[in-house]
Amino acid sequence: QKEDLQAAAKTLQDTLTELTEACKARFLETFESVREKFQEFAPQLYGGGSGDMILLDPERPLESGVEISVRPPGKKLKSIDLLSGGEKA
Repeated sequence: QKEDLQAAAKTLQDTLTELTEACKARFLETFESVREKFQEFAPQLYGGGSGDMILLDPERPLESGVEISVRPPGKKLKSIDLLSGGEKA
C-alpha cells in the first residue's frame, strides 16, 4: 500500500507540474495578445501617445501583478494610477 501511495503522489505531482506549465504558457500567450491590443488601443483612446502593460515579476507570471502605464500626448510616461480622474475616465 505504501508503494501505491507513493506512486499516486508522484503521479499527482507530475500532473500538477504539467498543469502549471500549461497554465503559464496559456497565460503568457493571452497576456501578450492583450498587451498588443492595448498598445494599439491606447493611442486611439487618448488621441495619440502610447500605452503598455508589463508583468511586475516576469519570472513568476502566474503570481505577478500587472502594471498599466500610459503616455497621453504631450505628457510623460506614467502609471495609470497617477493619471487625473478625467484621464482615467
